[in-house]
Amino acid sequence: MKRLIALFLMAVLALTLVSCLGGGSLKLTIRSSSISEEDLNLQKSVISEFVKAFEKKNPKIDVEIEYVKEFPVDFKNVEVALIAADSVIEYAPTDTTNLIDIIDGKGGDFLVPALNTGVFYKENEYAEYVKRQIFIPINYDRAVVFVDKAMFEKLGLPMPGVNWTYEEFAALTQSASVMYENDDGMDELLIGTYMPLSQSFVWKYFVNKAAESWYSEEGTVNFSSEEAQEGWRELNVLYRTKQANSFFANGRDSAYTKSVMSWNYAAQPTRGDNVHLPEEALKTNPAYRADELVANDNLLLLPLPAVNGNRYSFANTDYIHGLSISSYIDKDKMDNAMKLIEFANSLEGNSILNRYYGGIPANKALWEESFWRTGVFAGENGDNALVGIENDVRDDYVDLFKGDVAVYEKNLRARCIMAYYLTQKYTSSGRSNESLIKHVKSAAREINNTINELGVPFGYNPQLIKESDE
Repeated sequence: MKRLIALFLMAVLALTLVSCLGGGSLKLTIRSSSISEEDLNLQKSVISEFVKAFEKKNPKIDVEIEYVKEFPVDFKNVEVALIAADSVIEYAPTDTTNLIDIIDGKGGDFLVPALNTGVFYKENEYAEYVKRQIFIPINYDRAVVFVDKAMFEKLGLPMPGVNWTYEEFAALTQSASVMYENDDGMDELLIGTYMPLSQSFVWKYFVNKAAESWYSEEGTVNFSSEEAQEGWRELNVLYRTKQANSFFANGRDSAYTKSVMSWNYAAQPTRGDNVHLPEEALKTNPAYRADELVANDNLLLLPLPAVNGNRYSFANTDYIHGLSISSYIDKDKMDNAMKLIEFANSLEGNSILNRYYGGIPANKALWEESFWRTGVFAGENGDNALVGIENDVRDDYVDLFKGDVAVYEKNLRARCIMAYYLTQKYTSSGRSNESLIKHVKSAAREINNTINELGVPFGYNPQLIKESDE
């Protein structure tokens, strides 16, 4: 009997030691790729290599990989998820009102300037974890300018640098908007810059440029104020005078004109394109031809031009991925989860994940490493993509709904409102300055009603439309 008790105590001691050494299991849940079978195979290969590398460094922890088409709504059966930043707010516990508060990353190592969608941890802070969903990004993407160096040389234009100003950008855009002789000896119209109006960072840049902020002090949208209207008009003039190009702003014909620059996201250069356009139309956008430009050493990546010494740039929150610890996880698995997250942001772990998820590493300590400096980030472009990154803001509306448990639905609704007015109402009403301002006012009213929970269906309220016309 004494021997049995001794063996039992030894077994308990062994289990305790294993627990102290970080042993046990952990489930990693991932939304499987639906792009193609080839893409899914690449995703699974990268995740498998990542988990094996983690387990080699942490032999006491077994990681189970679970692929799902969609995460469960309540997240109850999830321990750690590899998830996009925008989706975090969809699956976060509804009673967590501080979900969109920023907590500085551990030791300042993690990039969080525009990523206030999740709760970030400090050293040992997770020990106080109670019904909170912790999210830590592994990568990052931001708005930049793609420059076709070959076209600049052909036109005899001076090559811009990372410290360029809006005035320099505007002058180059005007100079590049000319008739030119193409490779077939035919004269074609050249448009200086491709600027997708459907992407909010484009118009937010011009609103911020004119009004300093598209927020009001009361926490509502301010992009229809008198000051902000000047920014909208300036943007619209670029489209109307064929100095800038966008499918929704210029109409279908101008989609076939070539541009020498393009405003788009660094890691997702084709994001602003209209999928219904044929291939030859899409190739007029330098960002769409990014791989070709890189192969021929013709790509220059630049930050958005500075305005009065200030930089306005934007994080592509649809793109950013990270590891999220579910609020339902057992506390005894927290250490294991944190070790997995730390490994994902280490040189070894991040270099593996980067082969599928790409982008700029979220851990700033990895910016000097070479593994991510490929493709559009190769050479000096990697350094240029980082300029002004500490001043980035989000590319959506989450900041307007801070502390609101309906943040996901309201953010989505605000996006729909802007898309409705900019890509449907505006494009079908002559594209004049007056028409644009009219629809911007309507969008602002309806988004502010969403903030105040008045519940007005967007686009269908005659009184709102009437008031916005006044």
